[in-house]
This record gives sequence, C-alpha cells and structure tokens, in this order.
Amino acid sequence: RGGGGEEHHRQDRDSYLGSMFSELLSGLGSSPERAKELLAGLTLGCTCYAAFYAYVSRRVLESKRRAWVPTCLAATVSTAVGALVGADILRNHWSSGTLETLFVPRWSPDVWITETRATKFLCVNFLSFLIVDVGLGVFQYAKHFHVLEGWVHHAVYAGFLAKIYLQGMSSVFAPFTVEELPTLILGLGTIDSRLRTDNGFGLTFFLTRILWHFFGVYNACTAPSGHPIRKEAWFGVVSMALHLHWFAKWIRKYLLGKPKKDQ
Repeated sequence: RGGGGEEHHRQDRDSYLGSMFSELLSGLGSSPERAKELLAGLTLGCTCYAAFYAYVSRRVLESKRRAWVPTCLAATVSTAVGALVGADILRNHWSSGTLETLFVPRWSPDVWITETRATKFLCVNFLSFLIVDVGLGVFQYAKHFHVLEGWVHHAVYAGFLAKIYLQGMSSVFAPFTVEELPTLILGLGTIDSRLRTDNGFGLTFFLTRILWHFFGVYNACTAPSGHPIRKEAWFGVVSMALHLHWFAKWIRKYLLGKPKKDQ
C-alpha cells in the first residue's frame, strides 16, 4: 500500500505540474506543440554550440580567448542570416515616397508578425547560445563570465526570447540580429590580436547598433495602436539606451582620447 500511495502522489504531482505548464502556455497565447518545437530546436542548437566549443577549445588554450568562441559562432550566424532578413525588409517592406522615409525607413507593420523559418531559426540559435554560454561560463571560463554582462544579460535575454518564440513572434527579434556584427569583430580581435580593429568595431557598431537599431525601434514604437509590437518595443528602447552608453564610451576612448594606431 505504501508503494501504491507513493505512486499516486507522484501522479498527482506530475498532473499538477502539467496543468500549471499548460496554464502558463495558455497565458502566453502558446501551445504544447509550440513548446515542443522550441525544446527540439534548443536541444539541437545547444548540442551544436557545445560540440563547436569542444573542438575549437583544443586549439584556443587561454581561457579569456576561449570565452569568446561561442560568442563568435553566435555572432557569425546571427549576422549572416540577420542580414538576409534585413535585406528582405528593405526590399519588400519599406514604404517610400514621403519626406519621412528619406530619413527613416518606414517598415510595414506586417514585418513584426510575419514568421519565417529564418526568424524562428535566429531566435532558437541565439537562445541556444545563451544557454550554452551560461553553462560554459560556470565550468570553463568563470572568471571571465561577469554578473552584468553574463548572468543578468543572459537571463533577461533568454526569458525574452523564449517568450516571443512561444507567442509566435520570433519576427520581433530577427531584424536586429545583424547587430551582432561588431560583436563578431570584437570577439575575433580578442581571440587573435592580429584581427583586432578598433575603428572597424566603432564603424560597424554605429551602423548596426545605433543607426539600424534606431530604425527598428522607431518603427516598433510608431506601429498602429493595438499592434502586438507595441507591447515589445520597450526591449528595443532599453537596449538602444545601452548601445548609446557603450558607443559614448568608445568615442571617449578612441576618438576623444589619446590617438592610438588601429591594429
């Protein structure tokens, strides 16, 4: 009887947890099928990132440089696929013919709610990176995995990406992934000092994380009233403030500070 009671208790617990999970998905406007799709994608993505790190880490021995290996992979994939998404927006979803669009590209609001395989892939790819980077940060390069840039950044980002994916809004994130280009330049320069280019980093940062990001956030904030993107625009506004802060620091150091030969 004791064994039967324990089994019954376990079934009740599993049923309760399953009910809570279903209610959570329902509250997000998602479904168990969507959650299974995300889990399958993360399983494959995390496996690929872990395998890539295991292979490259045998050749990059210093922990500081090794810590940039997953980041460089994520940035490479995000930049390449994100550039295709951005090009599609400018080619097919850019309204022209008004004075406003001469200065700020006006995107069709459909951009934010039109999911494709590319937008879903970009979301799962970056979420996989965040998960693996936390694990590796604990066990492989703990002294280089900081609280703000590591734990806080990854936790907030992971929660946001999981939420929009489950809601079927991966297209909210995809247009901004091209902004990983300066991260790739920074990472490659850290892994191999011969690839370092401070001016290249600053230029690509301005073009992607300031200019392109502003275009995206502006379009998100000025979408029609009631459009789903209006509820997610806060994330773009907050990240825009961070980008401006980081770019101001770069300007003070490399443009206003003591002239330094670009490597």
